[in-house]
Amino acid sequence: MRNIILIFILFTVLLNASNDVSTKIVATLLEQLAGNKYTVWLDTQTKKNVITINEKHLHTRKHCKDASILLLYSNTSIDNKCKNKIIFVLDYALLHKYRNAVGAFYWKKGRPNIVFIRPRLEKHKIKLNKSYDKYIEDSLLW
Repeated sequence: MRNIILIFILFTVLLNASNDVSTKIVATLLEQLAGNKYTVWLDTQTKKNVITINEKHLHTRKHCKDASILLLYSNTSIDNKCKNKIIFVLDYALLHKYRNAVGAFYWKKGRPNIVFIRPRLEKHKIKLNKSYDKYIEDSLLW
């Protein structure tokens, strides 16, 4: 019984650490996209499934019109006032749905992946640090 409790505690700690790392990566990417004074609006699925521990580090806003960038995890309807805002997604498939989505951070085969779409970055006049050049693609795959 004690081993089961220790395994559960270890699993919980690792899950929280992984979520914390994901939050820090996303926060760094958002800062690259919208500057260090960015504000972000999260769809409800993002709040439930992805960013649960350190949401306060993401400078969140309750309404999308008050945010400089939208962070989406699911196929969410966006208020018309927010359709021209910068969108960053947490699922590669959403890059096809949202034409304003400049990039994505997602997990595939247990590894984190980052991708940015060059024409969309240019449309929003976003210049990324040179260290992100290897993550920029000219078009979407599939």
